[in-house]
Amino acid sequence: MKNESEVFNNFANILEEITSVYTEFFLAIQELTLSLKKSDYAKFLESQKHLETIILKIRLLEEVRIKDVKKISELTGLDEESITLSTLIETAPPPINERFYEIKKKLSEIINKVSDSTKHTKNLLESSIVTIENTINFIKSICTSNPVYQKTGKIESNNLKSSLFAQKV
Repeated sequence: MKNESEVFNNFANILEEITSVYTEFFLAIQELTLSLKKSDYAKFLESQKHLETIILKIRLLEEVRIKDVKKISELTGLDEESITLSTLIETAPPPINERFYEIKKKLSEIINKVSDSTKHTKNLLESSIVTIENTINFIKSICTSNPVYQKTGKIESNNLKSSLFAQKV
């Protein structure tokens, strides 16, 4: 088995790469959101593909991370489930423990940014969907021959034989 500092250093390298890919992920989410705001369909599709590629990178790095956690578990005698950056900061020898501290700080920052950005994009998408549904319902309501006003305030048609739209959005 590799020596202790080599195992910890390899794990730190993987975590730094994961942090870098999460930063790339954050920027890609911002790019996707911008394409939505600008209604640039081609850019949106390009951004989506870029996000999917980044997600694949993250999954591959996670597999390597899991293997390295096993190595650290074998080396330190710690349970795999209990190994966190906090425990590594306490367990790893200096100066590697300081490196884990910096990784923890950077990873925490980028994960918070990703979380905020995905919430913003989710809200933007949900609001767009509601607007589209309301627009479709309005168009349907003005295209009906016998509109029926429901108690909920919606207008529906009982005997509509044809539809303005062939597909549901």
